[in-house]
Amino acid sequence: MVVRTVASIATGFAVWGFAHVVGLELAAALGVLSFALNYLPYVGALAAIVFPTLFAFVQFDSGEIVIFVLIGLMVIRFVIGSLIEPIFSGSALAISPPVVVFAIVLWTFCGASRHLYWRALGNRLSNSLRTVPVKSLDHNHVVG
Repeated sequence: MVVRTVASIATGFAVWGFAHVVGLELAAALGVLSFALNYLPYVGALAAIVFPTLFAFVQFDSGEIVIFVLIGLMVIRFVIGSLIEPIFSGSALAISPPVVVFAIVLWTFCGASRHLYWRALGNRLSNSLRTVPVKSLDHNHVVG
């Protein structure tokens, strides 16, 4: 939970900074909203991207700025949620970061189903599906 909290704080600050640079009103509120919504799987990430994009749509006359805000928020969420957070998660659980990334890729793209829902579920469960056996074996002194 500590890793998720640190990632949520980083996401909140990144969204605040991005919204402030772009010129969105309520940039601080959007950062706090992004921080809070980062705890909700899938729906929170979607809402944290959609709400600021809707604010940009209402505030600016230019469609290019709205698309820029959308892409910028997606990049922030991807970098923090898919690159940085797994590395810290692996370090906190004493698991190699490449193993964390491999588990995410394995459970996301190598699932039996081609449906997006099952891939998303596999992505979310990849940490648990990898951590439980490793920690169980480590507790019983089988690993390392």
